[in-house]
Amino acid sequence: MSATYNDLVPPSTNKLLNFSVKQLTAGSLEKGTLGKVFQYKADISYLDSQKGAGMTVAIIRVPSCLKVNFELLEKMRDNADFDMYEVRNNNSEIVLYWRQAVPNFKKSLTFSMI
Repeated sequence: MSATYNDLVPPSTNKLLNFSVKQLTAGSLEKGTLGKVFQYKADISYLDSQKGAGMTVAIIRVPSCLKVNFELLEKMRDNADFDMYEVRNNNSEIVLYWRQAVPNFKKSLTFSMI
């Protein structure tokens, strides 16, 4: 048995990709009220102004006491804020996918979790 394939491995883009998440809602999860909505802002940017990059993936961890707002995720996908998403690990991670990061790619996304 034999197999032949070509695999292109792009150079690492760690120095060109910035990602940050901030809590916008005042208050602490320790003192959280049942049903209170917490908002988070995620900023993603690709700093190369000359050429883009291939598929870009962002993984956002959801605090254990909060629920993902699936309606908001669907609306954001329909508005082309990202190309695809998945929620995994018992709703503890939101994975966002972009097919490509164009030069100077910047996204600022606001999530609400209950």
